[in-house]
Amino acid sequence: MKKAILFLVLIISALLIVGCDDNNFCGCETCRAYEVKCSANCSFKTTGKCTCPDCPDYDTSEPIVTSKVKVYSTGYKKQATNVNIDVQKPEIEGMSDLIVQQRINKDISDSILPYEDEIANLSEGFSYNDSDDMINAKTYTYLVDYKTYLLDDYLSLVVQHDIRTGNSINSAQEPNKTDGVRSNKWKNTYVVDVVNNKELTYLDVCNITNCKGKIIEEINRQATEEKKIDILMTDKGLADIPDNQRFYIDDTTKKLIIYFEPGSIAKFSAGELLFEMPFKYDSSSKKFVE
Repeated sequence: MKKAILFLVLIISALLIVGCDDNNFCGCETCRAYEVKCSANCSFKTTGKCTCPDCPDYDTSEPIVTSKVKVYSTGYKKQATNVNIDVQKPEIEGMSDLIVQQRINKDISDSILPYEDEIANLSEGFSYNDSDDMINAKTYTYLVDYKTYLLDDYLSLVVQHDIRTGNSINSAQEPNKTDGVRSNKWKNTYVVDVVNNKELTYLDVCNITNCKGKIIEEINRQATEEKKIDILMTDKGLADIPDNQRFYIDDTTKKLIIYFEPGSIAKFSAGELLFEMPFKYDSSSKKFVE
């Protein structure tokens, strides 16, 4: 009888402690979906709660601190006579909510890989010839870099994409000059609260009545009075912006920057558009106020 009870205790203990499946993934559905590997102390409770430290719903009483959330990059380069790819792909690590972290990192990867493939495909079949400007203009470049801003609990990650076609004989003297049919820059922006582990919109950091309306009013003012752009999409100016409009927070100026990619609200030739809001940042509430 004692042996039977002991055997039953061992079985129950095993169910409580071992949480790895045949593929060495943590036992809960969320971790398996994100392919989080088991660690030495991984356990899977009968409630279905993962207790593996790397699992997205890992239950821990230790509060996350800002210094644990950081951005690192992986580099990829491909240089040939008719193609130049130089990518510094950023990834966020250290967030306690791995679902948010992995969603952002996947979005960054998904925004880069198609252009790497595009440039590689476009460059196939073209040869490089210094004596022929037409062939020489078939040089393709794709550059990716990023910048981070940290203000209080807000980490802003700005990923800059730059596609260039053309590399004429004048480019040695004018390295920023491109003579091809396509020259395009755009940014992807991500702002996260590193303490509460969530991605933010500009409305989350704004403590102003009718914040969206004030932002739209300021964009229209800058577009006309400061002549940032000659012509908006409509004669009446900008009427609305989405709640998930791209933005970031400059930690030096402590300003809210609203960003528009080329062609989104003005002619494509206007390029990227940045609008610095005149709002004041209140460090006590960690919000922008008038």
